[in-house]
Amino acid sequence: LASKLAGEGTFKDDDSDVAVTEGIDVAAMSSHPGHLLIFDCEGGNNAMSRSHSIVTVVGALFATALLFVTDGKASEAAVEALGRMLEERALIKCDGTGSLQAQTLFFVVNQNRLRYGDDALEKILAADHGEERKEIR
Repeated sequence: LASKLAGEGTFKDDDSDVAVTEGIDVAAMSSHPGHLLIFDCEGGNNAMSRSHSIVTVVGALFATALLFVTDGKASEAAVEALGRMLEERALIKCDGTGSLQAQTLFFVVNQNRLRYGDDALEKILAADHGEERKEIR
């Protein structure tokens, strides 16, 4: 997905079971009036590869637009992973006040087999599935 933004071949991709990104890969592109930085962070849901949950937190600290990418469908596990990452990010005080810069969140389902409307994330977050699933939302 990052290569679609930065240009094919900018970031390594592969359909093998081994993760192709370890840590964060970065591409810088000119974008008036400054630059666009694209961070490709390692995935955290590959049982075949080592992952570091702090990588997505660090990436989220720098981002003004955060694309959270999950595979196949908008699962409860993906919502929980997003929630954990955002909770961990919120614990880091960036400017001494504990506040972060404004960010836009995009929840992307890659290689999906289901039809989602533009408001799918809002519906997921508003869903009432009981107390045990309410806290993360």
